[in-house]
Amino acid sequence: MLLLSLGVVVTSLAAMVVIIGASFTQRRAFDARIGFLRVVAASAAMSSGAGVMYVICSSYDGGQGVGVAPATALVLAAGLMCVAVSMVRERRAHCAAAATATAGVIVALGCALLSAPVALIVLLWTLALLCGACAVLTVHNGALPALPAGLLVVAMGFYAVYCAARALTLTVWGPDTALSQALFSFAPSLLAAVATQLLASVAIVLVIVPAARASRRRSRSLTTLTVADLDLVSAAYGPGRARELVDELRTAARDRDPTSVDVRYGVATSLPAGLAALTTPLAYEFGWRPEEIALVVSDADGVSRLATTHRSPAQDAAPTNGVMPAPSPDSATAP
Repeated sequence: MLLLSLGVVVTSLAAMVVIIGASFTQRRAFDARIGFLRVVAASAAMSSGAGVMYVICSSYDGGQGVGVAPATALVLAAGLMCVAVSMVRERRAHCAAAATATAGVIVALGCALLSAPVALIVLLWTLALLCGACAVLTVHNGALPALPAGLLVVAMGFYAVYCAARALTLTVWGPDTALSQALFSFAPSLLAAVATQLLASVAIVLVIVPAARASRRRSRSLTTLTVADLDLVSAAYGPGRARELVDELRTAARDRDPTSVDVRYGVATSLPAGLAALTTPLAYEFGWRPEEIALVVSDADGVSRLATTHRSPAQDAAPTNGVMPAPSPDSATAP
């Protein structure tokens, strides 16, 4: 039992670290909805791990007491929801992550060092604070659609009130009163948790669906800009300069469109009129010459060029300063 519980803990923590790390170390600017969904996935992993560990601990000790592992995982799952709705601001997300880690340590120490009734009260107050904070942060999110944000506020607010009421009842009257047995015994507590999970799940699905549609629309509207015939460019300019051309093209696009995606020999961007939008930056910020700018090809028509001047056939046929000229538009194709 102990080994199985330890395995669940390690798996849940690994999933959380990987997902949160991917969200916080991404090179591009924060996308609040995508960040929300990533961290929600980590929260779901911790919540599932908490459920499995709770069943293991209950069968091991007859349902008595509060296990350190499931209680900590439950608190981390609630805290990660705070992080998820804080992804609209990077600093806010970091603060929420630090608060979540602190809450997890407090609950773990409480469950390990305090008696079972007191540890349960500490757990409930911590959950109440985290869920209440999640509801408040959701109200101030601004990036989530209104309907899922409202459902999430209701779900987390309800569970915050329920946990606070249960903790207050246990603190003042104890677990053996009629009120505790009627509202805060195992069955009502499970029902409240399941209702909260279902409502939050509906809210998450309502975020996923439009995000997926928007992603498909963006992918359909992307324009691919590539350095044509990179082998010839490498032979004419040298492999180092050829790589610089590709890297600078990607940087110029990413500076103006953080959602740009690197592709082979270039970049895919949603910039309107992507060719014209990058002509000036490439020339003035990166020092590209006209013959270098003319090497960039767009997939919009297969032969469009990032050139602002027309070159004569004689100019195309003659080398410029000993450098191979750009291929003619009729023969240019993206690799």
